[in-house]
Amino acid sequence: TYIVFFAFDKSDISPVAAQVLDRAIADFKATGMTNVKIEGNADRSGSDAYNLRLSQRRADAVATYLRGKGIGGGAIQTVANGESRPLVPTADGVRNDENRNAQIFLRK
Repeated sequence: TYIVFFAFDKSDISPVAAQVLDRAIADFKATGMTNVKIEGNADRSGSDAYNLRLSQRRADAVATYLRGKGIGGGAIQTVANGESRPLVPTADGVRNDENRNAQIFLRK
């Protein structure tokens, strides 16, 4: 599992996130994995509906990056979790850096 983090209300890939994704791509190619599942997540600030859309944009940004580095779109699945699967449990309305993420799972 690989995790990349996002700035508040953003879905762009930072240089640090790109390094993590490049490592995931190298492992994907080296290990013979055939599928990638990307789960986008948001913190609990903002509405449920907005966070669902934001988490999808984050998952899509990661998928676009992976496709740009040679992983076929058919091998990529994206899921938007919104604020429903936080790494750090927080109260509604609370910002948390760790909960603004996308998790990348390599699978056979």
